[in-house]
Amino acid sequence: IKTNNKQKEKMIKFLAKYRSKKIHSFNDIDEKKYAYIPMGTYIDADVDGEKLINEKEVKLQAFYMQKTEVSNLEYRTFLFDLLIQNRKEDFLKAKPDQQQWTNPNSYSPAMAEYYFSHPAYNDFPVNNIRREGAEMYCKWLTEERNKLDREKMVNDVRLPTVYEWKYAASSGGKYFPYPWGGPYARNSNGYFLANFYPMKDSSGFDNADILAPVTSYNPNDFGLYNMSGNVAEMVVYPKENNLPGTKGGSWMSIGYEIQINGSDNFKGITSPNVNIGFRPVITFLSGSKYE
Repeated sequence: IKTNNKQKEKMIKFLAKYRSKKIHSFNDIDEKKYAYIPMGTYIDADVDGEKLINEKEVKLQAFYMQKTEVSNLEYRTFLFDLLIQNRKEDFLKAKPDQQQWTNPNSYSPAMAEYYFSHPAYNDFPVNNIRREGAEMYCKWLTEERNKLDREKMVNDVRLPTVYEWKYAASSGGKYFPYPWGGPYARNSNGYFLANFYPMKDSSGFDNADILAPVTSYNPNDFGLYNMSGNVAEMVVYPKENNLPGTKGGSWMSIGYEIQINGSDNFKGITSPNVNIGFRPVITFLSGSKYE
């Protein structure tokens, strides 16, 4: 319990930095953990072969986004805290379904046994959770932050909209196929720039066997890691009645599927899946150094 509480305190402090032993406003969020994404306009579009069609302008308020996908350690801290609070029903809803590793397309009994629980995978992205579990995690972060100060958070921790995600991945709406620019998923030395499934005839270096740690590969201009590949990240489609979906593709996706405007192969899926993880965002509050 003591170890878990220490890790939880560390996570919550990222949401409200201490200054002279006093928590200040939510705008004092720790930017070592969360990237500030400035307000702006994103030109959204659909992909038709190699062309972008149905372009539309979307205006976005500034927000913060976690620089990494939520890790196994962070999610375990959340789960254990639910047990400490005697929230057993919530724990059962939120815990990962590690049997997903035994499905034919991702068969790995060893991963089923060790991936979520072994310390060697602490810094790897959590997967195999229900969407409800990710939403509960965001709500838990909000609630625990609010316990630290009478000044409540005006905006909750939540999952990003698809527009927020694509705007952040493209470093502010730049016309790039990938978060690092492009047009290729490898650099000039043949090294892969993300964790994905290369075509059978491709050769390169630094592609993870399955999943990779959450700070693998180089971040984009906003400091965000693994916006392409590793795990497909949960998003919300606000113009489709908040339909659940994902962006970025996963370690089992091929090159064009991990592009910023790549198709969403997991749209509508809310059940546990080895390919799906998440990272939270928080709408920016006014009255800070950025204005």
